[in-house]
Amino acid sequence: MIQPTPKANDRLASPGPLLFAFAVLIAGMLPTMLMFALDPNVTTRISLDAVPIPGWVFTAVWLIAYPCMGIATWLVWRQRHRANVSVALAIFLLGFIQTLCFWFTTSVQMTAVLDAMVMLVAYTVAFVYFQFDRRTVFWLLPWLIWMPITFAVKLWVVFAA
Repeated sequence: MIQPTPKANDRLASPGPLLFAFAVLIAGMLPTMLMFALDPNVTTRISLDAVPIPGWVFTAVWLIAYPCMGIATWLVWRQRHRANVSVALAIFLLGFIQTLCFWFTTSVQMTAVLDAMVMLVAYTVAFVYFQFDRRTVFWLLPWLIWMPITFAVKLWVVFAA
């Protein structure tokens, strides 16, 4: 397991964490904004209006989770000169793309299945990232906490119907 050698002024000394945070935020939120612009009734189309969580909560969670995922990814990225991080980054990319596939589902059941898959990949990302830098797990906490919550709520909707 590779451990970083943090320096006292290393936390935000470079623009790297902010760039990664901003890039992941834009890459995550842009498809959402486009989807709502192209299809304002998307939540009704995939039966998400039955989910008892207001839409602004989903937006708020992802506004926090995406930048945190970016910072965790930056912490791994900066280990690239000491170790091969390509598999870790590929696993992250898989999970990130899966979160964006949510808009292509056609029902709340399909969304729940996708949430289950994303949840498994999110925990895999946390495990793999931990091998490079222990701090990544703390940055991934919003994602790791949110995925089981949203999965459980959607399962509740599926089985309550």
